[in-house]
Amino acid sequence: MAFCILHIQTIVTHFAMKQLIFLLCLSMFIHTLQAQITVDTPEWSFFHGATFSLYYDGQFYAVQHKTAPSLNLSANFRIVQSSLQKLVVYDNLSDQTHTYLFEQPTNANEYRCEGIVVFSGAPYTQMLLRTGADGRLNELDAAYLGALDSGAGLQSLGCFCAPDTEDPAPCDSGGEGATDCRVNFDPYGHTKGCITSCSRGYHACCNLY
Repeated sequence: MAFCILHIQTIVTHFAMKQLIFLLCLSMFIHTLQAQITVDTPEWSFFHGATFSLYYDGQFYAVQHKTAPSLNLSANFRIVQSSLQKLVVYDNLSDQTHTYLFEQPTNANEYRCEGIVVFSGAPYTQMLLRTGADGRLNELDAAYLGALDSGAGLQSLGCFCAPDTEDPAPCDSGGEGATDCRVNFDPYGHTKGCITSCSRGYHACCNLY
């Protein structure tokens, strides 16, 4: 009888050990998978200035505004909607949605803007990003953007919205009377592009430089 009890205890202990080893292996696999996801996923980064705000997630979303919105945003956010007339930013930590739009805001966390521009391509990556703490080129260069913000703003990047009351600026695409414009390559063979849309009272201007 004692032998049978000892045998059963040995079987139970062996089973528990196998279970423990399985759980440890599963934990290591999940940890490795999370690490791979972290490495492969570009970090989000944002800049809020007086004349424009910029969000990065592999491409650049810019919002042109007259007044900087009082927007409290964590580093854990994502763009959930981008269209010709609206940009929606969702903060994962606060579970709040922030919306830029061309019309007068009617709800909390809505902000009036004059233009929305989407930039993409390696030239913008080299121009607007700096190397982060992890050694990757994935953080917006706040010093450079601050200088643009205090200067010509988005016009320095070639794609912007200009007031209809001003003399039209030279544009490769868009110009006086245009509410949107787009360009998708430059004369030097470096792939890049932008899409610009503007509210009433402004016209879109897109240039390749």
